[in-house]
Amino acid sequence: SYVIGAAMLVRRAYLEQVGLMQEDYFLYYEEIDWCTRGKGKFRLGYAPNSYVFHKEGASIGTAASGGSALSNYYLFRSRVRFTARFYPGLLAPVLGACAWDIFKMLVKRKFPIAQAAWRGVLQLPRLPSTPRTLA
Repeated sequence: SYVIGAAMLVRRAYLEQVGLMQEDYFLYYEEIDWCTRGKGKFRLGYAPNSYVFHKEGASIGTAASGGSALSNYYLFRSRVRFTARFYPGLLAPVLGACAWDIFKMLVKRKFPIAQAAWRGVLQLPRLPSTPRTLA
């Protein structure tokens, strides 16, 4: 139902008819939104013999940790945003799933990540990074 955005190739006609990716996602779900908007107008395809080297999570610092507060903020914000935009009837179950995921973070004592995810669900601005000082 969508193509991963790290290695997309689209026709000019797609851009002209569907438009650009939505900037309000910033991170996560932008390619899913884009493909959803093009559904029924264009076919999705892939090149099975191609190779793409993509260091997933490297730019936001999640590759080694499996999920930072920043990445979880954008992931949860974009999940809610996408659902509200395309599937508003499913918003309640998606919010329930988000609450469950946040609860599991709290049980694992991942408080900053849970707080960031909660702020994303509520569509609140993310908290600025705390500057580190040398003691």
